[in-house]
Order: sequence, then C-alpha cells, then structure tokens
Amino acid sequence: MRGITCAALAAAVCVSLMAAPARAEFPNDWFTVLSGVGAIEGLTGDDFGKFYVADREANTCTIWEIDTSPGLDAPVVDDVGAVNQPGCTPSGLAFGPDGALYITTAGGGGFIYRQELGDFTPAEAYAIGVPGANGVAFAGGDLYVTDGTANQGRVWKITGANADCNPGSLFNCVEFFRIEPRRNGEDLGGNVENTDPPDGQPNGVGSARYTVPRHNLDDDPTDRQDIVANGIAFTPNGKTAYVADTARGAIWAAQLNSDGTLKSAQGCDETFHPNVLCREALYLAHPLLEGVDGIALLDDGTILASVNERNSIVAIKPNKEVVEEFVNPADDETLLRNGDPSEDRPMEFPTSPFVSGQDLLHDGGGFAEAGQQPQRARGRPQGHLPQSGAHAGRLVASRAITETEHA
Repeated sequence: MRGITCAALAAAVCVSLMAAPARAEFPNDWFTVLSGVGAIEGLTGDDFGKFYVADREANTCTIWEIDTSPGLDAPVVDDVGAVNQPGCTPSGLAFGPDGALYITTAGGGGFIYRQELGDFTPAEAYAIGVPGANGVAFAGGDLYVTDGTANQGRVWKITGANADCNPGSLFNCVEFFRIEPRRNGEDLGGNVENTDPPDGQPNGVGSARYTVPRHNLDDDPTDRQDIVANGIAFTPNGKTAYVADTARGAIWAAQLNSDGTLKSAQGCDETFHPNVLCREALYLAHPLLEGVDGIALLDDGTILASVNERNSIVAIKPNKEVVEEFVNPADDETLLRNGDPSEDRPMEFPTSPFVSGQDLLHDGGGFAEAGQQPQRARGRPQGHLPQSGAHAGRLVASRAITETEHA
C-alpha cells in the first residue's frame, strides 16, 4: 500500500479548478485528486472522508483509497487492494456489513467480487451468474444488484456467499423484481416472440431510443439505449428501493415489507415477464433525467442523480420537483459540453453518486469529480460530490463553503 499526497503527484493529477456555482445553493469548485490510473467506474466511501474506486486496468483492477479527511493539506491516495481477476470491469462498489468491498463486474457472465481492504490476492467471487452486474446496494444485510446493459431490468437479491444467480442453479440468490424493459420481445425477457407477424414482432412491441452522437454510424440495434435498471439506492429503513431508468429518464420505487419481501405489485401486463413491476411503481420521469445512471439518496429524501449523457447532476426533491444542480457550461465556440477541466467543465460521462455522512460522492464514465453539497435546514448534508469516470480514469473533488459560512 502506497500513501501519497496530491502535492507529490504529477501536475495532471491535482489540477485546481474553480467553476462558477451553477446556482446559489449548490456551489461547485473542483480539483483533481486522482488521475492516470486507467479507466474507472464505480465509487463508494465511508463516514470518515475516505472514498474508494476500482480502476479497469486489465485483469488487475486496483482499488484506490482517496482520503479527504479534515485537517489534511491535500488528499492522500493509496492503493489498498485489487480484484486481480481476468476480465474484471468494475461498475459498482459498496461496503458490506462485514467491512469488505463488494464490486460488480459484467464480464464473464456477471460476477460480484468481495475484497478486503489491504488484500492484493485474487478477490473471491461472492456471486456468479449476474449478467450485466452494475448498480449495487446493501439493505438489511442483503446485497441488491441491477442488470445494467443486459437491458432486461432485473434486480437480484443476494443473501449470502457463494451465490449463484443462474436460473437453473439458484443459490443464495433470487430475481427480486424487474423494471419494465423498453420492449416486450423475448430478447428482453418478454413474452412476445421475436419473429415476423402474424406470430410475433422481430423486436417486440414498445420503443427504442438512441443516444446522439451514435457510437455506431450504421443501423446497429446494439447501439440503442435500452438500460432500464442502472443505479439503485435504498431509504434508511430499507422499505423503498429506488432504481434509475437510463433509457426513459425515470426513477422507479419498489416497496418492501418489514421482513424484506417485495410489497409492490408485479405482473400487471401479460406481455412482459411476470416479475416486472406494475407501472404504479414509477416514481417520476423527466427530460432532465434522460441518460440517468447512478443515484444517491440524501438524508432529507432528495435523490441526487448523475446524468451522464448530459454531463449533469440533477436533484429530485421530496416533493418531486426536479432541479438541474450542475451541468457543464457549453464551450464558447463549439457549444459542446464535453469535459475539459481547463475550461471549467469537470464532468465527462458521470455515472454514480454516493452519500456517506457529510460526504456526497459521484462517479462517472469519463472521470471522477466532486462538488460540495451545502448544508440546508431540511437536513441535506454538507459534503463532497466526487465524480468518477470509466474512460479518462480521473477523480476530482470539491471543497465549497456553505451558505452559513458565507454569512
């Protein structure tokens, strides 16, 4: 384990940014705290000002700790472990009740790895057979994982080690519910045959959305934005699971009973899989949320969402008011909002936020960044909003002052 301060890193790692506040109640001043570690996605933290991210370096996937505890002159960066498994591609991280890190990776059919901090030996597979394994959260001692780019909207509940989520060999795992896919064809888990009429429809029935600019210039159906179960977060009492629907720009809310069983209704539309939540579970849909990835629940009930397709952070207040708290300013010449820290555009495909005590973290597909969330009378915590990204492998943070301190 190596401990280094930002002052000791290359200049590209710790560049100070001073972005103008997007709005008075959400100041943002950004500075880089981690860079040059390869692609990163997935971010978590503890109650002591330490953040954790796993990079996507082939077959290694180092776990990095970034200590921003009060009193430090600069963040301290340590490599505190590694997955060390072939094909590891971390997408989500969460601390379990046992203090270990649980890391989702969609590669190899979907794995959940468990790794103790300080351990560089190959991580143990906590669960297998979790295709698209992406968003991850604990509630009541159980681990919940979304299926991300598998596009069927599945959310698994994993209840113990050595879990197997393959349908034919379930062990310590159950498919808990599904978010309604974009279409009801068999390819997305529905009941409509993917065949020509009159016996079915080649793509099922529903709709498709494409993100522009396109990744593929031809009419490749794999270029559709079909992710409907991405980030996941629970209320403190564990009775509501919020799930981010990237394709629709929506948040779903599944209700749980006190014993952890599902309370929300399922199977209201026979053209979909019977595990699909009924549409009454749709919490909110909004244009500002199109492309939403990860979400974090603040202690006043506000949901903070990373909207990677728009390089934006959006807040959904308890009264369901939707507010864009921060978005990259447009370039003066091109009018693009592409990430460029030198031009006060810190976001580049942000993916998932995290809240811990006074700290609010945010990770993304391009690099990681943070902006402080000010203290409010409603109980919204003062904290940091780190962002991480899967492409540039860079983490930045913000230490903005609060409205009270302004006074």
